[in-house]
Amino acid sequence: MSATSGPAANVQTGEEREHDVSFVPAWRLGDLKIENDARNLWRMFGMIAEPEIQYRQKQLCAGAYVENGLAAIATAEPVFLSHLRFLHYRCAVSRNYRRRELAWRLTAFAHALIEQWSLENLQEKFSGLLIATEAREFAGHISAPIISKHGLDLVFIGYKPTGEQLRVMWFKHANVDERVRRPDSDTPDAAKAAEHASR
Repeated sequence: MSATSGPAANVQTGEEREHDVSFVPAWRLGDLKIENDARNLWRMFGMIAEPEIQYRQKQLCAGAYVENGLAAIATAEPVFLSHLRFLHYRCAVSRNYRRRELAWRLTAFAHALIEQWSLENLQEKFSGLLIATEAREFAGHISAPIISKHGLDLVFIGYKPTGEQLRVMWFKHANVDERVRRPDSDTPDAAKAAEHASR
């Protein structure tokens, strides 16, 4: 989604409104309000353990608000996968809003947001978002090697040690080398990235 088309957009803040949902950017903004709202959402529904909350709140990338309350939150954490740098993407949706495709809609917003940021910060060398398809909203498409919805392509790359699928949402400006050397001491491979994603 762009800031000038599709849902109603606030160009200055990057916020977008789609029907009754407001999508709000949080990527590297240090926004205390959305950090507090995220903590409350995680704690209310016991989504993640308390020690993890302080860690995750610094990885916020976007949120979805319904009637001024936070209904879904997304985080992104840097991780290496087969010599490439990705962002391990997680999305948590309030139990009250899980039948409204909020995971898909927020993910589409977050992907566009971070893809644009990555394009403007090429030195960070991010190639896309890495996601473990745990959210119920992604069910029903799980047997396809490429899941396409809401303008996203979730490309299957393997499985977590716990069995869930791992998929990548590439950035359009990403590049891959034709060939790389793989010494034993090289960057984490897919298995290690999968282990990281299981945290």
